[in-house]
Amino acid sequence: MLRRLQLQLVQLVLTPAVVAWSAVAAPRAPTATANAFQRDGIAFVQGFLEPSIFERVAGDARKVRGNLRRAKQNLAEGRLGCVLDSRSGAYQLLQSEATCERLVRCTGQPLQPADFPIELRHYCTGGEMGWHRDDVLFEPAQCEVVLTLENTSDSETEWIDAAGEVHSCWTPPNSAIIVRAGDAGARHRVRMLRRGERTILKLVFASAGAERSDEFWTHVDRFHGLRSRGRPGARSGRRPRDAPRSRR
Repeated sequence: MLRRLQLQLVQLVLTPAVVAWSAVAAPRAPTATANAFQRDGIAFVQGFLEPSIFERVAGDARKVRGNLRRAKQNLAEGRLGCVLDSRSGAYQLLQSEATCERLVRCTGQPLQPADFPIELRHYCTGGEMGWHRDDVLFEPAQCEVVLTLENTSDSETEWIDAAGEVHSCWTPPNSAIIVRAGDAGARHRVRMLRRGERTILKLVFASAGAERSDEFWTHVDRFHGLRSRGRPGARSGRRPRDAPRSRR
């Protein structure tokens, strides 16, 4: 089973930059959450997925926890990670039109699933991630969703809003922190876990027509079992003809 999953991960690759959902558009009347996201470049949402969908996603994620490995070359300390198989039920649910519509309501932007690996991350006691803004993987800059699956820790996520005020919250299961990447996004951090554990999924969404940046390929190379197989065309952000394709 493990060997088969490793082979799937090696073969996992990236197709067009976004998965188009032609029916998804920005809502006519922005919600309070969308207003906050537009103003601050970040928003906190509880009950992000429908409960039945969340349980299916969390159940699938628990099955691959045995594949977690220490993260490579990043700001986080004491964090393990692995990518979801693109053929799994969890992956399909998280890239579904219903999930996309939920995100659009929360951001007020017509975002679509980006073809970037969905990462399972696990923080152990002593783990943390310092202040940072998310790297720009696409042009225009992407939106990233941190969906909490389990949290028995005392750790809180902090961010700085557009007015310079620091916010802090403990993230319960099925809550999401939605962050815009780059300078227009909020600086944020994960405070050190002094007890317990925290497990999340990190999803990436982008605008229709978004193109990959050089940072995209750098981040792909950091995933265990994935290789970009060269970067022809990467400087222009366009997908090279021989770019790897995900198995769906």
